[in-house]
Amino acid sequence: GIACSYGVPQIGFVTNGTMITEEDVITCVSKGVNIVHISIDASNPETYRRIRGADLERVIDVLRQFKKYKLEQKKNIPQINVNYTLFTINSEELLPFIKKYGEFIDCIRVGLYMKRHEELPFDRPDPDTVRRVIDDARRLCESENIEFHAAYETKSATRKRLCPVPLSYININSRGEVRLCSQEVIGNLLEGDSYIEIGKRNLSKIKDLIHMKNQHCQAHCYSS
Repeated sequence: GIACSYGVPQIGFVTNGTMITEEDVITCVSKGVNIVHISIDASNPETYRRIRGADLERVIDVLRQFKKYKLEQKKNIPQINVNYTLFTINSEELLPFIKKYGEFIDCIRVGLYMKRHEELPFDRPDPDTVRRVIDDARRLCESENIEFHAAYETKSATRKRLCPVPLSYININSRGEVRLCSQEVIGNLLEGDSYIEIGKRNLSKIKDLIHMKNQHCQAHCYSS
């Protein structure tokens, strides 16, 4: 559905739920939606079906429609952001995906699932594979003029590293709960807390996550 982040109209595309229609695409382009987020985790239709339970070609057709109507209406928005989660079964499909469908994409965000999602029957790739795949994908995206982001730091572990995940994954659910990437609830907007005050009260916790000093970082998150 349509969401709003800091006043910027955005749309989230849930591929295993109700599929976005061509009419939805036209509306997004004509109404000035800025960003479209689409989760696509494979270049092979069978791999995609195993992960998302959906038809990859239908999703790619949506990308084609966005490109078509953006050209017709002479618009640069919405920006098409693809979220690609790395698993063992799809890590080697990231580069083929970029090569095959890069013309439809403005930005790719690569992440790894947290161990708390135990219901997922897929393993995370080993750290060396993650580093190699992300480094290769970054270089390819640079050559294809595609914006690239990865939650996982691929540089040497000997340099001091900061994790970007804590600031980008602060979540507010329908119950008003404010959660960190560690899934710790740090406040509730429906109980009179203000977002700014919640952040101030929990600044040390956020800093520990950024510096990867929280136990969650060591036990559950690949960014460490």
